[in-house]
Amino acid sequence: MGSLFSELLLLGARVDFQDFVLAALLLLGVAIGLLALVVSNWKNGATRRLLRRMFGRNYRERPVVSRSFSKLDLPNVRRAIEAYVQQHGAELMVRSVGGRVNLADSGLTDTGESYVQVDIDVDEREDCLMNAVWLVRGPGIVRAILTAGHASLMEVMAPTREEAGECLQELRRLIRQHSVYRGRVISIEARSCGDDYESVTATGGTHVRFHRLPPVASDAIVLPEDTMKRIKRNTVGFFQKVDRLKQHGFSARRGLLFHGPPGTGKTRTACWLTHSLPGVTVFLVTGEQLWNIRESCQLARELAPAMLILEDVDLIATRRDASFQTTALHQLMNEMDGLDSASELLFLLTTNQPDQIEQALANRPGRIDQAIHFPLPDDQCRQRLVELYSNQSTLQISDWPTLLKRTSGASPAFIKELVRKAAMISVESSDEPSDALVLNDEHFREACAEMTSGDGSITRRLTGFAAPPV
Repeated sequence: MGSLFSELLLLGARVDFQDFVLAALLLLGVAIGLLALVVSNWKNGATRRLLRRMFGRNYRERPVVSRSFSKLDLPNVRRAIEAYVQQHGAELMVRSVGGRVNLADSGLTDTGESYVQVDIDVDEREDCLMNAVWLVRGPGIVRAILTAGHASLMEVMAPTREEAGECLQELRRLIRQHSVYRGRVISIEARSCGDDYESVTATGGTHVRFHRLPPVASDAIVLPEDTMKRIKRNTVGFFQKVDRLKQHGFSARRGLLFHGPPGTGKTRTACWLTHSLPGVTVFLVTGEQLWNIRESCQLARELAPAMLILEDVDLIATRRDASFQTTALHQLMNEMDGLDSASELLFLLTTNQPDQIEQALANRPGRIDQAIHFPLPDDQCRQRLVELYSNQSTLQISDWPTLLKRTSGASPAFIKELVRKAAMISVESSDEPSDALVLNDEHFREACAEMTSGDGSITRRLTGFAAPPV
């Protein structure tokens, strides 16, 4: 009996000891969890502590003013904030945040830096912070600026609502002033399935594409003198004098229509203009981009002075009685009507078929202010074109009248191809290499015959040859 009682006591002691160990381990686990939670809250609450230090313990009661910004402006936000800090002589601290992205929300937490790549020039990209708090402190100034890239939202916290609102307005002005798009040649395009940024949702369904067009010299535009004079007055001259026009109460908005047969230099002239308007942002709105006319006009207003080039506008501006697809046409007319007259904008529309354009667009002052016809080159212009396109070649033309007669009714595009074909014939007819390439009457005669005989009728149509060959 005594031995049995002793065994029971030992068993009870072992059970009590196991319960004690289990309880101790449980308490230790809870303590470690609580400690980890405290450490995590401390680590992830650095931005909230900085806000308390700047605005006091009740910082969440401070006024906050918010406003959305275009997702296309993501690369411009940092530039605007840095310019704001510099002009106020303040210091800047940047914190990457997550959670409920709101300055007055207790769920605002610090996270690892998250970036999205955005184009800022041809073949140049920039890593832009997605969600960040920018803390600004300086003499007499304290601001907290939150930028939420996914939500396209900007918030400003300041001691008073007036100060927060003024800061937000100043930042919007600086975003436009320091935009990476200002003064560039750009287009707004929809993202395709093959776009390597398709997975990035920060910039939505569209992105800005930069263009670097080849330079075109003024003397490379071969047009009648009076036509060139009208073009310069309504484009280069317009932007040079637009400030004075506004001072006297005239509209700063203008619409031009370039029309004429194919290959007469409309696109080449538009390309020359992109290099002749310093400080003017140029929007290329061609092909599929014609369906993004609303987005292009919105950004153009922000970046004025700007010029929108709508090539082959008849693709979307066909007469309404001849087309069932009028959505883009209505958007274009609404944008041209809805623009503030003080916006320094020039709409440059081109077409080969002016008779097909909707009359409500073409015949209404305020939308199209002037139409400029690009004629087929006369004898003098065709000779200038031959000389222009011959490049480094040596021209030995003894019978200009015959060559000009053969090319009567030819477009500049036809003349360009004629000179190139004459150069090919010259190279083929000479077996000895030479630094000088000579183009003579016979080369042009053979080239012209090849381009206008047999299947040459197709070539003539493609290059804008309006008249039958002589």
